[in-house]
Amino acid sequence: PPAPPAARAASRARPRPPAKGRGRRERRPAAAPTRSSARMAARAAGTRLRLQAAELDELDAMEAANDGGERAGGERAGGERRAKRQRQAPKASQQQPEAAQTMRPAVKAEYSAQVVERDGLRVAPSPVAGGSSKEVDGRIDMLAQDWVGKILLPPEGSNSLKAAAMEAIGTLRPRFSKYSGIQPFRNCIILFVNASSSEESAAARAGPYTNTFRWLAITQRWAMPWFAQARQHPETPVIERLLERRDPVFLMCRIPAQPYVCCGRLELLDTDVEARPMRFDWALAATPLLNRANPFLDLLTFCGVSNEIAPDPAPVPLTCKKEPDEDAKTRPLPLEA
Repeated sequence: PPAPPAARAASRARPRPPAKGRGRRERRPAAAPTRSSARMAARAAGTRLRLQAAELDELDAMEAANDGGERAGGERAGGERRAKRQRQAPKASQQQPEAAQTMRPAVKAEYSAQVVERDGLRVAPSPVAGGSSKEVDGRIDMLAQDWVGKILLPPEGSNSLKAAAMEAIGTLRPRFSKYSGIQPFRNCIILFVNASSSEESAAARAGPYTNTFRWLAITQRWAMPWFAQARQHPETPVIERLLERRDPVFLMCRIPAQPYVCCGRLELLDTDVEARPMRFDWALAATPLLNRANPFLDLLTFCGVSNEIAPDPAPVPLTCKKEPDEDAKTRPLPLEA
């Protein structure tokens, strides 16, 4: 039989036992999301997006109806207004080439077709693959004479400019690091340099980082600085070879993103090993040949350097003593003398 009302009221008034822990019921930890719950959340997000898009279309239609304009081809007025705004304000990606074109230096950024046709060389690489470039000999005779002032072009259909120069220099096909500006061979060292444009040279003239040519009137030579890598130091093996001057050093210089021009052998003028990166000043020993090479003159124009070579200084006349006459030769000297 059911309990009397007094007993039911007494059971309701009876205090409940306290929950475990802090005197209240502990909340269950949230269950880890399962694949099905993630799928349901994705469906819900997609449904919300579709509803928002439908609401926007409906608002566009209502706005067009209020305007009273009929749309040809089923285009909505809202879409027409968006297209008009896009035409009036083009995207940043469309504006970027124009901005880059205005910021591009107004200097010659490539060799002329006539220069490439007349002074370009395509040297077939050796079919035999060698090891590291430090284990392969370089063609010193070609670098010092026949290739001076010439452009080392890559093979047809290839854009590997440094690889074309390295494979042309090595007697075997060498392995090398394409990110390094100094490439050691077994019998020589090659420096790869990107020339600085006239604007870059003017901006960096007060600073230490500019790869441009300067004319040495005393020695009648072109000179250029070269900067080692930041991690290199005087004890680095290839830097030791430079400082000891035991191997010939050659320069490969270019307009950025263009093939390299062989600038011949270098003579070390000065070093600053305390600077970081270290600085080496070089004189171009093949200056007489380079002054008649059009690719090198294009490099000078790119750097903003005048290619009008100063004439050799006039020889200073030597003051000679007057020859004594014949009588003075035979005349006896006085005792005081």
